[in-house]
Amino acid sequence: MDIKILHDADWKFATYFSTNYVMERTRQKSKFENIDIIRYFLIDINTNEHKEILPNIEKYDIGGVVNASLNPEYLYFTNIERNDKGEELFNIIRYCISTENMESIYSFSNKIELINTVQRYRIFIINDEAIILQNEELKLCKNDYSGYFKFNSFLINLKDGSEFIISDENIINNGITDIIAVSEKQCIIKTGFSLVEDGRFSNLTQEECSVETIGFVNISQMLSDLAIGHVNISIDVIDQAFYETTIPYMKVTQNYLIYSVVNNKNKTEEIKFYNMETNEVKKCINEDVNSSKDLANAFIINNNPYVCIEKNKSYQFLNINSNKVDHHYHNNLKLVKICKEALVFAGMKKSFLIGKEKNYYEVIGFPSDKVLFKENHEYIDSLESDDDTLYIITK
Repeated sequence: MDIKILHDADWKFATYFSTNYVMERTRQKSKFENIDIIRYFLIDINTNEHKEILPNIEKYDIGGVVNASLNPEYLYFTNIERNDKGEELFNIIRYCISTENMESIYSFSNKIELINTVQRYRIFIINDEAIILQNEELKLCKNDYSGYFKFNSFLINLKDGSEFIISDENIINNGITDIIAVSEKQCIIKTGFSLVEDGRFSNLTQEECSVETIGFVNISQMLSDLAIGHVNISIDVIDQAFYETTIPYMKVTQNYLIYSVVNNKNKTEEIKFYNMETNEVKKCINEDVNSSKDLANAFIINNNPYVCIEKNKSYQFLNINSNKVDHHYHNNLKLVKICKEALVFAGMKKSFLIGKEKNYYEVIGFPSDKVLFKENHEYIDSLESDDDTLYIITK
């Protein structure tokens, strides 16, 4: 693993975007009371050059963009303008990193005062030729609890601009929560909303809960089924949850799909590591789960599934294959990053010579436990690139 240090006092955090670039996003108020502006900055890893993307075009948060495309060339955001009829027009804009060209790929109109108050949009970028626009409306439930639980969605063909109302009953009733591409041909989809969030286990009745599903989908088949109006598109179901159980998240790390199922009745969380190459599933149980902050930290480290257990400022790593804790750290530092083959700890540490506390961070190899790098600088963030280089951002 290569380690590169990026010193820059202006950075707050960053995410790896594509080869040679990281992206930083900042949020600020806009002229619309209910909608924030998001500013996007690209930083060249090699030159440390900062560049704001299209600074003259305001980019608004109208619900969120989920980019499930494997093409790293494009960045997507939404802009608002008025059309000739005096209506607010919402434009989905695609920006190309390499050419710096932009294009409006789809537009729709709505009333600005509805956005993020009684209505929001989630935009799923499937690939360069198709997007799913999910309209989520606020629904008042029996216990005076409200959430964005009413869904109607559209498939947009970007090649010819054609639109298709999505008739799939699962998507209509439960909505799409996330889509993660695992190849050019296949993605993982999650439908249904988590009940761990915002105390929904207590606030929703059985009739008001969604059926949560995780499964593999052939992208071409899904787009074809949605376009011709199938009411039940083909999903290779991995897991489901409903009412007393919920799936709070899913993520893909290396060759694993990691997710968990929380049981509200016995307050347990079953963490599952699904090997997408062998279809083998490894599991472990986390107890006393009452809210999202109690969820376990599940990772793949050195090609092995682990759960990180934090207790009394110490960190234990439970190896799921052996069902044993094989690493334990108690260094009075905070674990800030788990990489494929290393851990990053940061905090304050006393200087050996003068006894004064200074900002400090260190990179520990895993499973060797050797110190790969250490420095007296304030840690800001870190990220891992596709070539396994660890970039550490410091002040």
